[in-house]
Parts: sequence; structure tokens; C-alpha cells
Amino acid sequence: MYIETNREVTESVFNMLLPKYQGRIFISPTKEIATTYIDLGKENIIVKPLVTEAPLALDDKVPVPTLEKLLVDTRVDDDFYYLQGYENLEMLRTAISHYDVNKNRLLRYADRRNAKDSIIKDLETIQDND
Repeated sequence: MYIETNREVTESVFNMLLPKYQGRIFISPTKEIATTYIDLGKENIIVKPLVTEAPLALDDKVPVPTLEKLLVDTRVDDDFYYLQGYENLEMLRTAISHYDVNKNRLLRYADRRNAKDSIIKDLETIQDND
């Protein structure tokens, strides 16, 4: 489970949840922490700051990430190391073929996360192969 919150309260949220989820809760894990300590076969909680201007939607008044946000975050965040590389290209290809991906929103957020060039390259790869 991912909990993304305002940067100012990230540590407070982590500390509030720590007693109940000790050993299964992580705050902004690096790739080394993620690969060493997070067991993907078990339920874990990752608390990290929400990137400003991240594309969100409302579901029953609860903010949830858009598909565009997920496609970019899985490409750049260390805790998604296992989905990067070829896996991420395939996720992008599948998302575009099955869902209405807002490419402007995708590229705007990718630019904020310094991933715009790699997303553009993958979009061109996908278009060339179709």
C-alpha cells in the first residue's frame, strides 16, 4: 500500500503508523532499502511525499492517482525498481492500447519527474511498432 501525503506531514504519518505496522512500513525507501528489506510477497506500507502537481482523480472524495501518474512513478521511483526497464515499456504499451491515456497529462507529469525524454522515446517505439 502506498500512502503519499504532503511533504510536511510525511514523517508524522509514518510515525503514527509505525507502532501498528513495524517491520512492514517504510518511509521513502531507496532502491537499496527496497531490494534488501521489502518482501514483495508480503503486505507492506510505503509512505512518501506526494510530488507537487501530481495528476490525481477523486474517487468518493478520496484523491487517487491517475493512470498517467502511475505510469511515470513506476518508471522513476526506487520502490518500483522491479517494474522498470522493459516491464515499464510494456505497461505503457498496454495502458495506451486499453485505456484513454491523456498524453499531455502524462508528458507534463513526466517532465516534473525528469522522465519526459524516456517517455517520449517509448511512445515513439510503441507508435513505430503498431
